[in-house]
Amino acid sequence: QEGTRLFLRKMYSVPEDKLEHYPMGGLIYDDTVREHLNQKVRKSLGIGNSEIVFIHSGKMFESKKTKEILEAFLEVEDSRLRLLLIGSIPEEMRGVLMPLIEKDNRVQFLGWKNGDELMELLCAGDVYLQPGSASVTVIQALCCENAVVVSPSIVGYDMLMDESGWYAGSKDELLSVFGQIIKKPGLVK
Repeated sequence: QEGTRLFLRKMYSVPEDKLEHYPMGGLIYDDTVREHLNQKVRKSLGIGNSEIVFIHSGKMFESKKTKEILEAFLEVEDSRLRLLLIGSIPEEMRGVLMPLIEKDNRVQFLGWKNGDELMELLCAGDVYLQPGSASVTVIQALCCENAVVVSPSIVGYDMLMDESGWYAGSKDELLSVFGQIIKKPGLVK
């Protein structure tokens, strides 16, 4: 990752000619397999084909900005939108996040999933939300043909996105992205 390279250069003065970029890999499913997983997961979760599925995953510490995602999502009153939360909620965040999750039936907290289950869920998604701390799941989301919303402060995401998403790190920026997608749902493809 670009951020790692910059860290090694700055903190350890590693010469550029001693560094080599090995981008993290990701599993890219065959279109037929991905579409099968998309339909299977959406059906199991009661999600229609016309609904736009946002996914956020990981250990939902404050730095993940799950609270900001939920607050922005709750302000957008569009029945076509769904939000899947996958991962764990630390005890110190339960009192903050659970009341927000319970406010809206468009939000589903699915709990912790193993790698295969997460990949299947990503295949059912349209947009992966990662406005906080860095995550390798962004790469897998892109491999599953999700658009992504990532933090503008994380170095290296620009090398991955290639017009496949948006930068957002605050509630207002997330609201702006949600608004753009509502106006033009085709943007997520």
